[in-house]
Amino acid sequence: LGVYFAGYLLSVPILVSLTDRIDPRRVYLAAMAVSLVSTLGFAFAADGVASASLWRFLQGVGLGGTYMPGLKALTDVLPDRMQSRAVAFYTASFGIGSSLSFALAGELEAALEHRLPKLIEQADLKGDLHCHTKASDGRNTLEEMAKAARRRGYTYLAITDHSASFGFGDDVQPRELVRQVERVRKLNSRLRGIKVLVGSEVNIHPDGSLDYEDDVLAKLDWVIASVHSSFRMSEKAMTERILAAVEHPLVDAIAHLTGRLIHERDPYAVDVERIIERASETGTMLEINANPDRRDLSEVHARLAAEAGVPIVINSDAHGTDTFDLIRFGIATARR
Repeated sequence: LGVYFAGYLLSVPILVSLTDRIDPRRVYLAAMAVSLVSTLGFAFAADGVASASLWRFLQGVGLGGTYMPGLKALTDVLPDRMQSRAVAFYTASFGIGSSLSFALAGELEAALEHRLPKLIEQADLKGDLHCHTKASDGRNTLEEMAKAARRRGYTYLAITDHSASFGFGDDVQPRELVRQVERVRKLNSRLRGIKVLVGSEVNIHPDGSLDYEDDVLAKLDWVIASVHSSFRMSEKAMTERILAAVEHPLVDAIAHLTGRLIHERDPYAVDVERIIERASETGTMLEINANPDRRDLSEVHARLAAEAGVPIVINSDAHGTDTFDLIRFGIATARR
């Protein structure tokens, strides 16, 4: 919204000055074309924050070029006695147009009937179920992460360091993960106001198997599984790979389902709709990963999952006490 009004505010002085030299109707028609192109661009061509911001900026330019030059074109052809009324109607037409768009979209009717949805806010979240510590690629200790989460008002936190095949050494080997269960119990006994869960972000191997044996997974409070290798598999093979994890009785959730890294790596080929359908049957949760480079599930996939009745979990994927706040990007995706 700020970019939109920036486009408007920056363009108005320039476009108004143009109407002193050329026919304001030409400025108006050119601005109408900018508005049309930028609206279509925002709807169909925006890919990431930068391009979306550019299209919104141009939409603001379009507004600046239609409102003020249009007003001048109107006053240039009307006699003085009619101008005040015409200007009032002209100005009101912009607000009326917005109101009509809301009415046609059904928003006014829904508002009057108290059917508008209450969108999720950060305050609605009570915890985070995906974060990392020094045991893998995080920057803080287990206790530091727990205390930071408590300061945010969270009542629970799952520690989900990467599993053994990531190559982080002894701290994530099966025997050490089992020992962590006892360490977390001791921490919970003296840490008030928050409950720490023993978890793991477990790699899904290309054949669909998981990085830990079932006897280890069964000792954990929370298991979130994800793909971190072999991204170039066929769509069928990748879908079967992830479905194996969805159907595993000890897997609670699937993290960053499509594996995308925005502007760095495209999503791998996977049948998202088939996975959503199966997750709705198994009760396996799907994650909106709030890392701004991921934002995965996307808003499109999140809506499909929600409509199918799949439980959705919003996680920060925090790698330090200062990155819990990334959750705001996941909230934004969920709201969209």
